[in-house]
Amino acid sequence: TKTDTGWSMIMDGHPYPASRPRVVHGKGAFYVGNYAKWYRDAKRRFPKFNTPINAPFFADVVFKMIKAKTSKRQYPRGDIDNLLKGPFDVISKSGFWGDDDQVIAVNARKEYVENADDAGVYIELVELTQEE
Repeated sequence: TKTDTGWSMIMDGHPYPASRPRVVHGKGAFYVGNYAKWYRDAKRRFPKFNTPINAPFFADVVFKMIKAKTSKRQYPRGDIDNLLKGPFDVISKSGFWGDDDQVIAVNARKEYVENADDAGVYIELVELTQEE
């Protein structure tokens, strides 16, 4: 969704960090497990864009995650850099931007949510100009 300051995007569902890809001779690299399912679902639901924006971006990303009933942790599991991979790849595949290397600054955090319906990746993107 276009906003006054950039774009606001939500990818529903509990996010998972990217795992190490599996490699099979002759078939290349691919992902399995929770991350692979989340990625497929997010890519299928995310809108497609006809013309990529060719500009640098600032990204503010919040990973809202469901706390396991048995967890005593005060913050969610998963390396933040591995969590960022999926959403940025989904945005790249959608045609929004040419490549996620256009993101030149990131603020990312992860937090628990009480309601599973609130789980997801919440992204605010700001297109940077020469003055910024």
